[in-house]
Amino acid sequence: MRSQDEIDQENSLFAWLEEQAQQDKPPSNLGGDIPLEEITMTLHYLMRELPAPNRRILKLRFGLEGTQRMSLEAIAEKLGVAKSEVNSIIVDSLATMRLKHELTTKWLAEAEKSVVPPGKLN
Repeated sequence: MRSQDEIDQENSLFAWLEEQAQQDKPPSNLGGDIPLEEITMTLHYLMRELPAPNRRILKLRFGLEGTQRMSLEAIAEKLGVAKSEVNSIIVDSLATMRLKHELTTKWLAEAEKSVVPPGKLN
């Protein structure tokens, strides 16, 4: 069963990502106090169904998979698109990831309720 601390950490991660997405400069320390391996695992799971261009932009923005963290302007210049388009892709991708996370969390909570604890089976 997932603890409230784990759920709070994931919600903090999304709040941080959404806050950083609105800044023009490259993001600061990735996720603050959240362990890097947890951030990476959560982001990879949530990003895997996004279109490849969206994943690439998120990787560049947040410095994932060894990439350098980049500003919105630098990403737009690198990809030859408008800064507003990069921002829109980031905002839409984060909203999609948050929804997927919320649905997964809800499903897991319901699944955990249906499991009979060990030793209680007859």
